[in-house]
Amino acid sequence: MATRKKTLYEILSVAPHASVQDIEQAHARTASLMASKKAHISQEDYAFNLKIIDMALRTLADPMSRAAYDAKLSSAEPVNPAQALALLPQPNVADMRADVMAMRADALSLRADALALRSGTELSTTTAGGFQQAVGKGVSDTFFLLKRAAVIIGVVLAIGMVVQVVFLLFASGRSKSSATMENAASEKVKIQEYYQTYGTRPSSKAEAELLEADARRQENERRVAAEEQKRVADENKRVDEESRRIGRDATREMQDLERQNEQQKKMEQVYEKQKKEEAQRRADQAEQYRIEAEKQKWQEVLRR
Repeated sequence: MATRKKTLYEILSVAPHASVQDIEQAHARTASLMASKKAHISQEDYAFNLKIIDMALRTLADPMSRAAYDAKLSSAEPVNPAQALALLPQPNVADMRADVMAMRADALSLRADALALRSGTELSTTTAGGFQQAVGKGVSDTFFLLKRAAVIIGVVLAIGMVVQVVFLLFASGRSKSSATMENAASEKVKIQEYYQTYGTRPSSKAEAELLEADARRQENERRVAAEEQKRVADENKRVDEESRRIGRDATREMQDLERQNEQQKKMEQVYEKQKKEEAQRRADQAEQYRIEAEKQKWQEVLRR
């Protein structure tokens, strides 16, 4: 799609109704901006761009030239422009299970004691009344046996729970030992990988990780520097292309203005020629009227 060329008002960044003073101030600003970009463009382009903004100032500061330029803009066809999450420490499952089993063993022991007391209370209530004297000694022996059985059951359950807790603790110790061995193996693997990659052998896994982090940081800095250099080069290229495009547009503007000036001069010459011819025609006509009047005057004199 063809791009619309900038007008002289857009080159100076002023409104079409701007005053002459605003246009002169805009010319000074544009010239200062062009001077700040002088290091990014060639001397020839810089001189040519200055010539463009000077030409825009001369055209828009002169009322007659500006009126002709505005007339051209108003007659032009309108154009519509396109618009690490941190790792949390994991709880030791084996230790937690051991604590739970120990609490469960204590609870079972207390439950056994409570059952024994309850049995004793119920038996005491049952034997109250008329049967107490008859079966007193037998009930007492039964209550003693039940209490002893409940205590034995509670002790057996507690011993079983303690054994289970000891087993879990032993398994936890083995798990910790296995984790330590895995960590040691992982550290050796990490050190070997770093040695094969970079050619130096760190003293520990932590040092290898620090060295890798520093290497990544340096690589990132080099990448950022390369991206910045590319961005600056692209910007310079864009400025150069924009300057050349403005130059081409300004050249066409200058050519159009020169043609307009030539046409205006020709029109002025034609107008002056027509004025002279009209004045000469009127003078000739007046002379002819004078001669006719003089002729009629002498004819009347002769008739007398």
